[in-house]
Amino acid sequence: LDELQWRCSNMTIKEAAAAWGITERRVNALCKTCGMLGTCLRRHMLDFEAAARGEENNTTARDILRFFSLLQEDAVLTPALCETARRILLAQRDKAYLMYAMPKQRAAHKTGELPGIRHDAGILYGRKRTVGFSVLTQADNENSGTAFLRQAGVLLRSFL
Repeated sequence: LDELQWRCSNMTIKEAAAAWGITERRVNALCKTCGMLGTCLRRHMLDFEAAARGEENNTTARDILRFFSLLQEDAVLTPALCETARRILLAQRDKAYLMYAMPKQRAAHKTGELPGIRHDAGILYGRKRTVGFSVLTQADNENSGTAFLRQAGVLLRSFL
């Protein structure tokens, strides 16, 4: 459990995307088992040499939302590991995207960015309801992706 906490914290809070050190095969098997059929890892996240060879990772907003739904239901890992993952995700400090419109809102979420890509996904814990969200953007202009995510955050806030 301590190693999992370290790896999740490193990946989520410090943005060390290669922190896991687990094989793509294991991640892909978990995705398939969980019904996330649009997700396929072919390389470590920051392996730009593999990317240059055309080895790209793929996912969908639906698959990421599915993952967070399963995490909220304690169904993707053991209940204790799901609780640990949520606690780590609640410590996310990046409020630049969807959370920009609601920086004080309690959320277990993960942001990410690569050139031309921005995303934010997770679980919002509102006073009236809990809401899962997953928004992925791809644009030539990175400011467009950021602006879209911020607008989506304003809309999402209205569901709480």
